[in-house]
Amino acid sequence: MYWILSTIDFTLSYAVVHSVGAERIEPLLASSLRQFRLWRHGEEETAQLEAEDVKRRAEVKKETEGKGAKYWGSRMMWAEIAIAYTIHKTLLLPFRAGLTAAWTPKVVKWLRARGWAGKVSSSSS
Repeated sequence: MYWILSTIDFTLSYAVVHSVGAERIEPLLASSLRQFRLWRHGEEETAQLEAEDVKRRAEVKKETEGKGAKYWGSRMMWAEIAIAYTIHKTLLLPFRAGLTAAWTPKVVKWLRARGWAGKVSSSSS
C-alpha cells in the first residue's frame, strides 16, 4: 500500500515540478551549485569553473541548435527529479503515511475475505 501511494505521489510531484518549468528551476540550480563550489573550492576556482561552464553551455547550444533540446539525462532533468524527490519525502510524508495507515487494514480484510492473504479461521471446533 505504501509503495503504491509513494509511486503516485512522486509521479505527481515530478509532474508539478516539471510543469513549473526550467526558467524557474535554473536559477535555483545555479545558486546551489555556486554555493557548493564556494564551499568546496574557494572563490578563485569557483570563478574559473563558472567560466568553463559558460563555454561548455555555449558549445552544447551550438551543437544542439536545430536538432531540438536533449532533455533525457540532462542536468535539468536530474534537478527536477531531486526537487520532486525532496517534496515527495518531506512535504507529502504525513499524507502518504496517513492514507497507508487508514487503508491497509481495509485492503487486508478484503484480501482475506477472498482467500488471497492469511487463513480465514473457521468456527467449526
